[in-house]
Formats: sequence, structure tokens, C-alpha cells
Amino acid sequence: QRRPGGAAVLTLAEVFEVLHEAHRVLRPGGAAVLTTEYALGDGGYLLPGVNAWDAEVLEGVRRSFGGFEWLGPCDLSFDTTHPANAPRVRRHLPAGRQQPHARRFAEAFRGGHVGVLLGVSVCVPIAFVLRKTEGRNLTWSEAEVGDELRAYTDGVGRFLADREAEALAVLEPLDGALAARPERRQMALHAGRYMIDAHARLGAQRQPKVFRQRIEAYLERCPTGELQDADCLDLCAYLLGEMGFHDASAEVSRRCLRSPSASADHVYDLAGRFLRYEKRAGRLRPAIDEVAGYLADLLWTGYPGDEVRRRVAEAIDPELGRRERARLRAAVGAAWREVASDLAGRWR
Repeated sequence: QRRPGGAAVLTLAEVFEVLHEAHRVLRPGGAAVLTTEYALGDGGYLLPGVNAWDAEVLEGVRRSFGGFEWLGPCDLSFDTTHPANAPRVRRHLPAGRQQPHARRFAEAFRGGHVGVLLGVSVCVPIAFVLRKTEGRNLTWSEAEVGDELRAYTDGVGRFLADREAEALAVLEPLDGALAARPERRQMALHAGRYMIDAHARLGAQRQPKVFRQRIEAYLERCPTGELQDADCLDLCAYLLGEMGFHDASAEVSRRCLRSPSASADHVYDLAGRFLRYEKRAGRLRPAIDEVAGYLADLLWTGYPGDEVRRRVAEAIDPELGRRERARLRAAVGAAWREVASDLAGRWR
């Protein structure tokens, strides 16, 4: 399913519509294969187009679709000790792309091809085979998915339909309940992100100090350490910068850049914003050196130099003057040479 503009959107409620349609078109006894993602850790990762379920979501879907027989045993165990299952930093290419001279070995045993760090979760692929029966399928309004999951999904759906006030009316009462459940931390972060976005669309920036307090209260609930949901924090960094809080925006952008959940595409955009606000704060030179490290990391993990240079020109160069661009390129080269020298030293 696609919304206007061509963007694919599938909330959990829309997944129910897909399953109902699959049941309608199948012959009696016909089979369908359902593939999605499964989230290990702090609850499902349920954003439009992602839908990484956890055990609670899966069980709710199964109870709601009596018109399908779920074939075979459902084993949700995941062996993280197998090297190929090791979670991979989202911005890094799989090992087989990194090591062309040892591709078959790398693809089989290194790099974590299955698990990807996404938000504060580890997401892995999962698939089911469904056979049509004569049982009854519940609609979304009847679905046995629990009040919190229903409220979250409905709130996100209203936000996507540009009904921000209605989205807040659903999500804000849910906020406290999710905060009290550590196993729902990922959903709480997403719900909080949509609430901040809804307030922004309704003009909360007109009271910047009050809105900053709301954003900072959200940031205080984020986990400590490097594991952050960069997609959620990115919005906070943007809004803080737009309201003139450049130091706060730069620091949140740094948290995003350091998070293993930031994709490579995201790194370029985050780096450009980080440099913009560090420049306004008079800290551009050390910021360039820091960004150079993130770019050198992409090179080290297999991204072609031409691709990195192109993306830097698109997302980062507009924030810099000619001399600053030259300094960034020199700093990336120096960081890369340091990595290469260290690797060569290990070989010797």
C-alpha cells in the first residue's frame, strides 16, 4: 500500500488489511507466505514501513486471524553466539561487501548479516506460512492486540493522516503507561517522537523555552550510552536548532552520529547539521575532525570513496566554505591513513 506521493506506509492496522485481503483472494486451503521483521530486546520496532514485531505483537496477530492456520512450529529463539548472527551496525556494509578477497568466508561467518541494530532493538527477518481455513478473522477494531498497542497504532495513524490534535489525544494518555514498562521502551521512544512532531506541527515553536523543556524531558528518558534511536533523536536535534538552541542541537546530533542505529544515508545529513551548528557556536575546527572520523569509518567498512565524496558534496559541503571543505577532506584522509597504518602494523 502507498500513500499520496508514492511512499510505502504500513502501520500494524494496515498490515491487518493486507492479511484480510490475502485471505479473501486465496482459495480454501491455499497458502500465503508472510515475511516481516522481528525485534529482539526492548519491544517491537513499529514504525510505518518497518513493523518489526515482538512476541506480544505476534501472538495478538495470530489470535486475531482464526481464518489462517499457521503452519509448522513457531521458534522465536535466536542464537546470537553464531558469528553470522552478530548484530551489525546499521551504517556498516555486510562483511562480504567489505572483503572481496575472502567473500565466501566473510559471507558465511562474519559481519552479522541477519541482525541489524535499529533504534534500541536488534531486528532480524522472520517468515510464516499461512493456510486459509474457514475460521473468522477479526477486524482491527476487534483485534486482540492489547490496549497499548492499539492506542499507539491508532495515534500514529492519525498523525500520518495530518490529524495532529487527535493523535495527541490518543498518544499522550499512553505515554505514562509505556514509560512504566521497560519492555516497551522502544515503543515509548517512538510514541514520544510522534508527540513532539505533532506539537511542532501545531506551532509549539512559538514558545521556544516551553517546547525546549518538552524536548529535554523526552531526551532524559532516552537510554544512556551510545545505543540511541537516531531516527527519533534526529527530529529533536532539528527542532532545537531551528529554535536557536545551537549547542543543544549539536549535542543531540552528536548522539545520533555515534549511535549504531544511524544508517549511512543518515550520517551524511546528521554530519551536515552538526557542522552547521558547531560553526555557529565557534567550534568548527574540532567538529570537522570529529566528522572526518565518521566518514573514515564508512570508508573502512567498504563504502566506495567516490560514493562518499558525492554524498559529502550533497549534504555537507553546502555548510562549509572552500577552506573548510579542504580541511575536511584532509582530515578524512588523515583518519583513513591512521586506520590503514594500524592494520599494516598488525600484519607486520
